Amino acid sequence: MSLKDPIQHVYDRIQEDMYNEVRQYKRPLEHFRASEAGDCWRAVYYRLAGYRPAPKSPKSFLYGTGGDVDHNLIRQMLSHYGIELRGITFEADGSVKEHIHYKQTLPTKHGEITVSFRSDGEIHTPHGWTHLEIKGKGKNAVYWMNQAYQQGGHDAAVARLLDKYRGDYWQCQIGMKLTGHKHAYLLWKDRDSENLGLHRDNDMMQDIEVTGIYLDFDEEAWQQIVDRFTYIKGCLEKREPPSTEYPAGSDACKKWCRYWYLCHGADQRKRKGMEPSILYPGPQIDIHADQGDDSDD
Repeated sequence: MSLKDPIQHVYDRIQEDMYNEVRQYKRPLEHFRASEAGDCWRAVYYRLAGYRPAPKSPKSFLYGTGGDVDHNLIRQMLSHYGIELRGITFEADGSVKEHIHYKQTLPTKHGEITVSFRSDGEIHTPHGWTHLEIKGKGKNAVYWMNQAYQQGGHDAAVARLLDKYRGDYWQCQIGMKLTGHKHAYLLWKDRDSENLGLHRDNDMMQDIEVTGIYLDFDEEAWQQIVDRFTYIKGCLEKREPPSTEYPAGSDACKKWCRYWYLCHGADQRKRKGMEPSILYPGPQIDIHADQGDDSDD
């Protein structure tokens, strides 16, 4: 029996699991994922080129696990209150099995590219059956999105989505393109307050209107996505990573990107002997590029 604090023991075991995950990492097949459409294109390049990602921290792992649980609970709640869903199955253990998986191969000037996508399901809305996309967000993101909605209505919320959260917008566009839907229903979940959707309040702070974000298929945006993936494909052919898209100190880069160690300041850290033992305690792990994982989005 462990003599450590119980939670310390759990965190230590999670961290070891994360180290083992990267020790066993295999290079993925060259499929562009819908969920990475808005990611830094250098990070996408590193993933597809077979570079080993940094291990997740226990905090990052638990945050991601919480997001998976949220997805399941939200769909169970929607179904419980009579909202029609399809493309998913509710399992006895509380999990949700997703049945809508697509891969589409497209011709480009750099050869064919394959885009993969896994759907959160389909939902019946005033627009009929639409593609469903669920996203968990932090309190600041939700606050300012609600401010846009309260001041300028639904169109203002969509405009902010395009400006600040293009990855969500593009992921919905891929979902619509591959499933053939003309509309998507994007449902944000506030991971701080547990509230769903956008809220318009009255003076008593009571909700008088709550809504998801309705999106239409955007052919121009789809072409931007294809152009983006095509550019990364060209970089892979030349074996030259593209430029970075985020500053070194940004959350998208230093906080969330698992390839940050290869990017900003990597040469200086290597000269100081900080690679790769800092990332991978224990036996040294050489970066390799074995063909392997074919997982979807």
